[in-house]
Amino acid sequence: MSPRLLLISLGCPKNRVESEKALAQLERSGFHFVDRLEDADVALLNSCAFLPEAREETTEVLDALQTWRQEAEGRSIVVMGCWPLYEEGTICGADVTVQGHNPEDVLRGCLKAIHQDNASVREGTLRLLTTPASYAYLSIGNGCDGGCTFCSIPSFRGPYQSVSEEDLVAEGEGLLQAGVREIVLVAQDVAYYGKDLGLVGGLSHLLVELCHLKSAPFWVRLLYCHPSHFESEIIDLFQNLDPLVPYVDLPIQHASPSVLRAMGRDPDIDAVRRLVSNLNKVPGMTIRTTVMTGFPGETDQDFEILMDFLEETDIQHVGVFCYSDEPRASSFRMRNKVPASLGEERAAQVRERAASWAGKRHRKRVGSVETVLVDAECENSVYEARSQAEAPEVDPVVLIQGEPGSLEIGEFYRIQIVEGHAGYLQGVMYQG
Repeated sequence: MSPRLLLISLGCPKNRVESEKALAQLERSGFHFVDRLEDADVALLNSCAFLPEAREETTEVLDALQTWRQEAEGRSIVVMGCWPLYEEGTICGADVTVQGHNPEDVLRGCLKAIHQDNASVREGTLRLLTTPASYAYLSIGNGCDGGCTFCSIPSFRGPYQSVSEEDLVAEGEGLLQAGVREIVLVAQDVAYYGKDLGLVGGLSHLLVELCHLKSAPFWVRLLYCHPSHFESEIIDLFQNLDPLVPYVDLPIQHASPSVLRAMGRDPDIDAVRRLVSNLNKVPGMTIRTTVMTGFPGETDQDFEILMDFLEETDIQHVGVFCYSDEPRASSFRMRNKVPASLGEERAAQVRERAASWAGKRHRKRVGSVETVLVDAECENSVYEARSQAEAPEVDPVVLIQGEPGSLEIGEFYRIQIVEGHAGYLQGVMYQG
């Protein structure tokens, strides 16, 4: 009987990609996947260690898995991913700890958990997608050279390492052949792609190669682009490459020069302002950003500068999180810590204002005819979709009322927006 395995994948889209590669390796080696924990022999936990909150979530999941293990004989827990790298050792409570994400190492760990030494590995796919059929993430680099003082990722993920363009184009082609209609580029810093290899215009060249793949209509989207590393040539590509959607995730973190300097980032906020202005000249451009409140030393004036910047630049999607002390980050040793309650209060203000701005923008879209990609069919024949202005999992969605089975997951449709709210839009099939 094939060993039965349940995957629990925590954290970012990069973790999801690494989970999918591990699943493919396990499937080729004879493992059978189940959806319910009570049906599993092995629980594989792909962990996250980015922030204290992420490690707390991982600990809570591991505690629940230990209870599950005690309820029946022959059950095992395998922990992989960033938490073992962060801890630099064995995770207490796991039967097997895998350092990192390498699929071959994960396979060996899972075999060890069921007391097998090896398994025959047959030919097959390199990834088992866990996203909806409509989209998939393409991880183009690992590690980070950013040097942000609040971040510990380089301490356990290491310096930036670009994946070869040849491998990425082949993987992208495979995703399109599998029916994926949107490829979402991710890395700790997508904009840094190729710079570790001394390449000039590495990301631009990769985008050209991906967008020239022969396929049914598809989209390519950029997430996680550090503004200081963003290549100006890409702005022209948005208008010259049809699959490249006019959307950029540009995490600015803050707008006060003094806070940016303390964060280890370029304090020239005017350069970011110019970049945003140039991007917004592209027809249909959507910009997403993430900001941090409560960083050590952030004053009321610093926070006002941030809020003024967000309102002035009219960035379409704004995410926010409150600073938390990370022992491995250099900001941990900084003085003038902002009380957590004040940081959370400021974050709440950002969320409130961002929701107000989003609601106004979405109401302005009422009556517009847009192309959307369908991600899922929900209850009562309501379909969840996204236009080019919405990235998966992080942005609002477009809801479409249809009939059972009337729309196909992973297909494009023309719809008309009939309602706009802060958290979602409502559309109907366009009859024109």
